Amino acid sequence: GHVYRVLTYALHFLGDVNHPKRDAIALALVHHDIGLWADEVLGYIEPSQVRGTDAAAALGWDAEQIQLVDDIIHWHHKTSPFEGLNADVVNAVMKADLVDFSISILSMGLPWAHTKTVVKAIPLAGFHTMLLWMPIKLKGLAGLPQGLMEFMSIFKR
Repeated sequence: GHVYRVLTYALHFLGDVNHPKRDAIALALVHHDIGLWADEVLGYIEPSQVRGTDAAAALGWDAEQIQLVDDIIHWHHKTSPFEGLNADVVNAVMKADLVDFSISILSMGLPWAHTKTVVKAIPLAGFHTMLLWMPIKLKGLAGLPQGLMEFMSIFKR
């Protein structure tokens, strides 16, 4: 559900549900957090990037499309605006991911009625609870401090 909600919010920020980069956004979102589960690491950005760019390459995408997938995944937790090729797309995904991660507490200008409609159609289904428990699941209570430090590595300036 997280992927679909973030895609919906990102396309809203871009102002076009049929945005020309929609397929690249969707592919990047499918992979943007996948390292957390597939590789079972809390510093999951780099493994997610590898999986996402490999998938784009396997589809025969050109270098610009692959770079967009890589940028979306790498920078989706950036704490300041992204500057570079396709900045509008990368920044829209960054904002959209933050909206969903924060359960719309940080709306980034998205109308509350819109997020409410999206969550009703695509329920949270325990996503946020799972995120809270993932450091303990992967590191145990004794490894929680180290796990939290690893988790913090996903945030970029």
